[in-house]
Amino acid sequence: MADNSLIDANRRMLQSGRRPVVEFNAPQGNNLFEGHQAINTARRNKIAAVNASVSSSMGKMKSDVDLTAYSKEEQKNIGKFLTGQRSLYANSANALAKISDTSSPEYQYHVDVMNGVNNSFTNLKNQLDSYKENKIEFAEGIRMGLFSEGNDDMQYSNAAMMYGLVDGEKTNVPFEIAENGNLGFNIGGEYVSYNDFEQPFSKDYKVASGILSQSADLYKNHTLLQGPQKDLLRLNLMASLRDPNTIKSLVSDFESDGLNLSDIPLDDIDAARNMIVDRIMNSYTDVAAKGKAEYDAKRADKNPGPANNSGYSASQKTALNRLGVVASNPNITITIPQQAGKWLYNSELQQFNKVDSDLQPVLDGDGTTHEISLKEYAKHTGLSLDDVKSNLGLN
Repeated sequence: MADNSLIDANRRMLQSGRRPVVEFNAPQGNNLFEGHQAINTARRNKIAAVNASVSSSMGKMKSDVDLTAYSKEEQKNIGKFLTGQRSLYANSANALAKISDTSSPEYQYHVDVMNGVNNSFTNLKNQLDSYKENKIEFAEGIRMGLFSEGNDDMQYSNAAMMYGLVDGEKTNVPFEIAENGNLGFNIGGEYVSYNDFEQPFSKDYKVASGILSQSADLYKNHTLLQGPQKDLLRLNLMASLRDPNTIKSLVSDFESDGLNLSDIPLDDIDAARNMIVDRIMNSYTDVAAKGKAEYDAKRADKNPGPANNSGYSASQKTALNRLGVVASNPNITITIPQQAGKWLYNSELQQFNKVDSDLQPVLDGDGTTHEISLKEYAKHTGLSLDDVKSNLGLN
């Protein structure tokens, strides 16, 4: 399991209110998406049931209970193993004492038996130490809600039974000990080696909080997401999703935080990765555009023009306002603010383009802006009248 302090720090960041402006939701009305969402929900419900059972079991324990203590059945299995191995060791030791030829196959056989017993004791100790450490980690992970609901629900349930933490003693599965000292579990008639068992993985708070933080940053940048910046974000996103467990976590764990990817199928991890990247990039593009549009609208509101009865269309008024100019009479006379003197608005690209630095607004002697007609403005800037009208969106 990852460092709990890092997980906790990223969880606090995720829960601090940095929600995306644009929700990362599935397309509506798609039966395929809805079907996979039902499958993912069923898995998550099963894991939630295991968590509830373990929490109930731990709630019944006395405060001074030792989670590393073995059950009666496990103690019996340990005693049986130690007794059997010591008997093997003693028998071989007695046999060796009666063999004078140390090079004989029989002598070597008993040496191997004794070495095997010693190795099995060492292996058993290592296995038990690992088992106790992982049991405590599993119990603590459930208590803190750290484990991902993207885990395989059967494997997750097996872990709870193997660690003896399910509510109801008869449900739990005590470990058995093989001759070499390896632990194993008989679950539903199937033997599961502890060496082959994978501990459940945690929610990936780091990647999730990074996605939501990036969404917030794009909203605040007040620029469209395009070109190299968009390509770089996509590459970084792909790199952050290399681990299949991260993909499973994103699909399963962060719906309530605004990162709803719960409809994405997990039967093909590569396909799931591409679907997640595409959806997040689309949301990044949307949130950047939304942030820019709202910022532009606020700027226009702070610099409103006087009442306009000149008959301009809504798009013409928008173009004039974005340039910072004010329509003042039916002859399309405009005022060019000083700070906008070096900029022209391109209505097609919906952005300001900087023109030559020597193009300044015409000023009165007191430094205020001077009203000029479109023809005068065209003459002053060296542009044709059609170009001026095009730049202002007045064609």
